Amino acid sequence: MFLSLGLLSASVIAAQIVLMQVLSYVQWHHFAYLVISIAMLGFGAAGTCLAIFRKKLVKNHLAILPFLAYLAGATFYVALRLSQTELLAFDLYHLFVDDWQYARLLFIIFSFFLPFFISALFIGLIFTVYVEDINSLYFVNLVGSGLGGAFALIMISLLPPWKAFWIISALLGVSGLILTNAHKKPEIYSIILLLLLMVSFETIQPLEIRPSQYKSLSKTLNLPEARIVEQNQGILGTTQIIESPVLRNAPGLSYNYKGEIPAGKAVFSNADFVGTIPRFSHGKNNPMQYTTMALPYSLADIDSVLVLNAGSGYFASHALVQGARGVVATEINPHLAEIMINHIKFPSESLPGNPVLQVMKIGARSFLENTQNKFDLIILPFPDAFGGSAGLYAMQENYLMTIEGIKKAFNILKPGGLMAVSCWMDYPPRVSLKVISTIVEMLRSTGVKDPENYMMAIRGWATITFMVGNRPVVSESVSDAIQFCDSLSFDPLLMPGLQQGRRNDYNELSDTSFFTLIDNLVAGKTDSIYTAYPFHVKPATDDKPYFNQFIQWRAFPFLLEFFGKEQLPFLELGYLVLIVTTIMVTLLSIILILLPLTIIKAKRRGRLQVLIYFAALGMGFMFIEVILIQRFVLFLGHPVISATFVICTMLVLSGLGSFLAGKYMLKRIHLTYVLSGIVVVNLLLMVLLEPIINASIGQPLLIRLLIGFLIILIPSFLMGIPFPVGLRLLSENNNSQVPWAWGINGCLSVVAAPLSMLIAVESGYLFVMLTAAAAYTIALLANLYLLRSSRAHPE
Repeated sequence: MFLSLGLLSASVIAAQIVLMQVLSYVQWHHFAYLVISIAMLGFGAAGTCLAIFRKKLVKNHLAILPFLAYLAGATFYVALRLSQTELLAFDLYHLFVDDWQYARLLFIIFSFFLPFFISALFIGLIFTVYVEDINSLYFVNLVGSGLGGAFALIMISLLPPWKAFWIISALLGVSGLILTNAHKKPEIYSIILLLLLMVSFETIQPLEIRPSQYKSLSKTLNLPEARIVEQNQGILGTTQIIESPVLRNAPGLSYNYKGEIPAGKAVFSNADFVGTIPRFSHGKNNPMQYTTMALPYSLADIDSVLVLNAGSGYFASHALVQGARGVVATEINPHLAEIMINHIKFPSESLPGNPVLQVMKIGARSFLENTQNKFDLIILPFPDAFGGSAGLYAMQENYLMTIEGIKKAFNILKPGGLMAVSCWMDYPPRVSLKVISTIVEMLRSTGVKDPENYMMAIRGWATITFMVGNRPVVSESVSDAIQFCDSLSFDPLLMPGLQQGRRNDYNELSDTSFFTLIDNLVAGKTDSIYTAYPFHVKPATDDKPYFNQFIQWRAFPFLLEFFGKEQLPFLELGYLVLIVTTIMVTLLSIILILLPLTIIKAKRRGRLQVLIYFAALGMGFMFIEVILIQRFVLFLGHPVISATFVICTMLVLSGLGSFLAGKYMLKRIHLTYVLSGIVVVNLLLMVLLEPIINASIGQPLLIRLLIGFLIILIPSFLMGIPFPVGLRLLSENNNSQVPWAWGINGCLSVVAAPLSMLIAVESGYLFVMLTAAAAYTIALLANLYLLRSSRAHPE
């Protein structure tokens, strides 16, 4: 029983982590909040099912338990297969233009809900039947879950995540096989045969996941003779290289370029375009010299360059061909780093002086915290995709493009050094305005009172390049920049003393309000723009690191009227999808968890306080879990690592707290102390979490994992106590209310995961932590009422 329970628990957590990677590949984000909600929906509904059908399930548990394990394995595998069929495949881009997509999204949620529900029913039934060993069983369940997270990372580092799913399905079948009595040989042979058939089917006709037709990989594979020439799998995703004789990339190339652009290879990570492998040689015909991104090299002799989040190495190779003698490129994805190391090769005669390219396999913020070097030029990555991303990255944390992030980069410039960031022209202007507002706010935070004297910007037909230095721009640099623009038909956008008439000569904009917005942002007239402009262009911060989130709810009616129902979602699709999924999982949690409980009669006395207590626990726990995942993206460098670490660590530590609480038979008075401790600890986290992360972000990964464990240790341990102790005390005094307590806790846990993301986007992670502390305070007050009531009305 222990072995089967541990194996199934590990498989369920592994399925959550792998599903996050599958969603990252098929769609545009890991959707950790959605996967957590689906899993919690399954566990909550399983609790309701146990409450209603407890007698029948317990009576036949020996036959039911193996069957549940087999069914869980089969439904996980079938759910993934069905999600990729032409009839049921879901695409975010179509959500608001095709009503059928709502049904498809609901089906995807429900199809993955089923295996989580069945698995939770397996776990809950074991806990119910073998209640005398609940402490040991619960401990095995939580330890197995923690090991499942580590197992998931191993699998996705070796296999594409969709191929790992059938392994998880097989392991679930094995967990059922362990419980099958040895004398039932026909049943054992049948299950082994089914497992062999599944493995054979996967070998003969392996499942190949199709990313959205609108993802860069899908569109590139439509090119003539396009083929995947290299593919690597790692914890951070699937990296692929595509080759095609017509594949050429020269972002923002000047109309004045007369040469030929050589065909190249494109690099993709989780089906998103990262860049091309540069094949350009040193010389005047290099297309890189005909882009706005070449501006810094036309103004000064640049010796040392830092390229942050370098991807496939476009900006790194650009620095080399422009004459830089030392280039440092940071890239946290080891496969992308290896591509730079192995593929960026130049003939020795093309680059005299033996330039050095140093590739660092580390996240940008970690490098900035750890380096002692100074640089002449620091290049930030493009913050958005060509043609826009329809707001699909609105929910994706970007800690480099926050005020704090670019300030870290700015502080390691040499005297007179430059920092450059380029972005695509978008309309209505959003990305470009947020870039300039971030730079201006960063400069003001360093004490610069006249940011316009420290900045330059030029624009072409497709790109804008912004530059900022730690010294005022001199007139010679302005003259050189204007000459550079005239030679390549670019337009100066921001420069000290720039004449207004020079801004619109070559690449004419019919709507010149863009220039007014830029001028007002630089001049510090930000309040009116932040308030009146229909899009959110206020800088991102480490508290709200959502650079690509632009929608403002107060402007929603105007945007809806101006752009129309079918066009608006393409401006901010990611945020709208979050709202849609929040509504869907909320309705499902009510239908699958709460409504079935209405058939169970419970005593009325104290029922409201009981429901408030368990609702607050569900809300508070999930708020803290989701927000720690978000914050640890900065700390650990990647969403998948962050989600795996936080989920597994919190499960194990809270399980340990539950185990010890059961062993020592804590009373309701003890819950008062525990809940008070949780409130205090979370308030301390609000104050100390950011300083601790900032102070240790530059440490090696193993040290950061240890520090992260210590951060999570006390709150997770304490948060594992109130729920099981509350249920035990409730069962002793008012057993009929236990199903309701379980159900309301599960329902609020489901809703809290996406809701915490909505609050984080609008108000920041500190407010989410404060809300979590408030939730546990409400639970504390409800517990005090129940304590007083139990003393006044002893059973």
